[in-house]
Amino acid sequence: MRRIAHFDYWSEKVRRSVLMDAKADLLVFGNAERQICEIAHRLAAGQRIDEIDDLRGTAFVRKTIPEGWLEIDSTSSTRRGR
Repeated sequence: MRRIAHFDYWSEKVRRSVLMDAKADLLVFGNAERQICEIAHRLAAGQRIDEIDDLRGTAFVRKTIPEGWLEIDSTSSTRRGR
């Protein structure tokens, strides 16, 4: 499962998350029985899919960095040498 970007040895490319490729609203991973039931209950109660951002075992895309979070550029951490 491609939840995060990774190097694909078959194509010799870095592939982005399947969530980005599928253009899905929400990615459910793991066993997923509890997540699917919880999502169904929330949708039945009228909650919108883009409001479900606190459920363990799910991944989603944000347009901006949340308040209090820090973005780190990882390109500098993978350089060789000093």
